[in-house]
Formats: sequence, structure tokens, C-alpha cells
Amino acid sequence: MPVRAFATHDIDVGDHEVVKRFRSWARDEQRREWHALTMLDAYAPGLAPAPLGCALDARPPHVRMSRVAGCPLAGQVVTAVHLDAAAAAIDRLHAAVPAEVLGAVRPQPWLAAGVRSRLESYAAVRRPDEADRVVRSALDAAVQWFVHAAEPDPGTLTPVFGQGDGNLANYLWDGRRVRLVDFEDSGRSDRAFELAAVAEHLSVWHDAGVDTAALLARFELTPAQAARVLFFRRAFGFFWLVKLLGADGDRLDTLRRQALRLLAVLDTSGSA
Repeated sequence: MPVRAFATHDIDVGDHEVVKRFRSWARDEQRREWHALTMLDAYAPGLAPAPLGCALDARPPHVRMSRVAGCPLAGQVVTAVHLDAAAAAIDRLHAAVPAEVLGAVRPQPWLAAGVRSRLESYAAVRRPDEADRVVRSALDAAVQWFVHAAEPDPGTLTPVFGQGDGNLANYLWDGRRVRLVDFEDSGRSDRAFELAAVAEHLSVWHDAGVDTAALLARFELTPAQAARVLFFRRAFGFFWLVKLLGADGDRLDTLRRQALRLLAVLDTSGSA
């Protein structure tokens, strides 16, 4: 059974099952994963791995699940067919859990902590004196945006069960449809937040070169919902810029591209 190492977990891949062993679990990642798999097995069977067993209090905790056929979209040339299938999977995920069940699900970690609290921590990051001029400009612009921005009207929030992670590595294409893996950051979420998490993930716009407008056009959004997506896109852009600070080597180019991306999303059109 080959082992694949990721930042937060190790994956033992067998012929028919996968064991996910968590390297960190301070945010109860293992329980979020298990809860997601059991709920989706009940309400959207086939969209995600089936739950096979778990040891949530072990050290390290682990979750056993069925092996899902398909290859990650990360590293592939992402076509319109792939985007259609990914959008269909996201729509199915968001609609899967009945409202009465969703109401009892824990909020997604970002939303549980509070988006403004997250942004406050990013705004407090010291601007590196040696940083590229474009990077400094993007940091300054993001802080100014945060100072004056207000989170959109909560009345436009659309509650969904969300994955909380837009990484294309979690989208498995089997030649016909996309299925989803990795639910350690899942929870009760906001549809706009989830769509922004995908649109602004580095694996999507940077690595795969996915056109953001083409991606978001696959989802039906009211003007109010679109404004909420833009707010969260800006928040995620700020997050990625701060996360990349201190990059060196090839990542310096990624940092600069992220700065340019954020500056574009911060303008009034948000059309990056």
C-alpha cells in the first residue's frame, strides 16, 4: 500500500480503500472529515469516498474510506468539459445536505473564526522592506480595502455544506464526472465563500490557468450573491499574498503574480 505525504496528512492508498492519517488535528480535522463522508454517503452517494471506519481519538487519528476512481485535475490541462463536471460536483455538494441537518453542522473553520478576524491578522503583518514594489503596493491596497470594507449583507448568505478547500488536487476526474476528496476543512458554509475559495486557489488560476469568469459563469448567482463572491475573492487573495510572503526562488514569481492578481480583484470590476 503506497504512502503519499501531504502537508496535513499522509495517505495510504490500497487497491480498494484509502487510509488518511492526520499529521495535525487541532481543529478537529479528523472529525470534520468523518462527518462529511458519512453525511455525503447518506445524501449524495458516489460524490465522495464512502466511509469505511475510523479511529478519531488515536494518535495520530485516521479515517478509512473507499478508493475513488479518477485522476486529480491538478496537473492536467483543464478543459471546458472538466469545468462543467467540477461545477456539477460543487452544485451537488452544496445542495446535498437537507436544511434541517445542515443547521446542526459545525461552521467551516474560516467562518467559525470570523472572516474579519482573519483579515485583521493579515492586515497586521509587517510589510517587508525588501519586497517587490508590486507586492508592497498590493499589501497596502489590501489593507486599505479591509479598513473600509464591510462584509456583504448576511441576508444574501446562501447556507451550504462546503468543502472549504478549492485545491484542484481534490477534484478527481474519471473521464465522465468529477468526484471530491479531502474534507478536513469542511462544514456549514456560505455558497459565495466556497465559490471564492475555488476561484482564488493557486492551483486553479495560477497553476491550471483557469479563466475565473468562465468558471463562475457556470453558477447561477444573483447580483447580491455575485457581490458577496467578490468580497470573499478579495479576502482569499489577501490570504494568499500573506501566505506567500518570504517566498524565494521560483515562488518569487508566484508571489508577484499573486500581488498583480489581488490588485486586479481589488479594482471595481474584480474581473481578474
